[in-house]
Amino acid sequence: MYQTKTEEELRAEISKARLTGDLSSLRVSLPPWISEKVAKKRIISDDDKSDLVLEILERFSIMWNLSKSYHIQVVLGFFVTYGFNLYRNQTRKQFDIEGNIAYIDMWRDKKEEEINLFDPNVSLRELVEQHLTLLPLMSNLVISLRFDLPLLGKYRKAFLWRLHQMGQNRDSFQTLYDKKKQAAEQKLDTCNQRIIRYTRLLMQAQDPEKRKEYGKHKREWMVLREKAINKSLFSEREIARILGITRKEVRVHLAKTKNHFQKHGQELLHCA
Repeated sequence: MYQTKTEEELRAEISKARLTGDLSSLRVSLPPWISEKVAKKRIISDDDKSDLVLEILERFSIMWNLSKSYHIQVVLGFFVTYGFNLYRNQTRKQFDIEGNIAYIDMWRDKKEEEINLFDPNVSLRELVEQHLTLLPLMSNLVISLRFDLPLLGKYRKAFLWRLHQMGQNRDSFQTLYDKKKQAAEQKLDTCNQRIIRYTRLLMQAQDPEKRKEYGKHKREWMVLREKAINKSLFSEREIARILGITRKEVRVHLAKTKNHFQKHGQELLHCA
């Protein structure tokens, strides 16, 4: 078993390393010593101590440069504090990863349940595609652009031909679409991360006031997430410009198609 050095021995090595710049001896002796000191402050397993030693070695150069501003008599205290912060961040990161996986899996399960509300034998995508094919051509294009629904078969060909008729470049439209899609996904991802964060804090908090505060923030982000999900991809003005029709015509097509979807599935557009 490795025997950690005494504080006096370590101070001597640190003083020598500051003069010579040779850190080879300290790289061997200092990380285990820090790990043992952290273990006395927190009950941690041997595996966690080994992981901490590896973490310290990976950041040794950064830690050493920071330590140069500390007097030799107090520098060991700095090393212990640095090691403790590494361990705390390490465990917090692990908790976040496990928590994220659990919450995301829970949401995925919920989403699957919502999909099966309409027909346990038909997936949501198939159901949406089925109803899209029942719409008139222009109504299909309008609703697909508005709610980012799939343009399929003859409707996709018709849309590309419409772009050509309007003198619009296909690549320019794809760039605009990708930009809007990315912005929407980033906003939704931010909401998801905030909900996960406040859910974790809510689970950990014992103080009633803190729980009330975290619960409030979580509900606020859930509302924002709902708005992000329901937000249209393209505005009425943008759809009118892309398809070469008036905004009034866009609104007429939207009203007709919404009525169709609501008649055949109350929340079909929302879930899609």
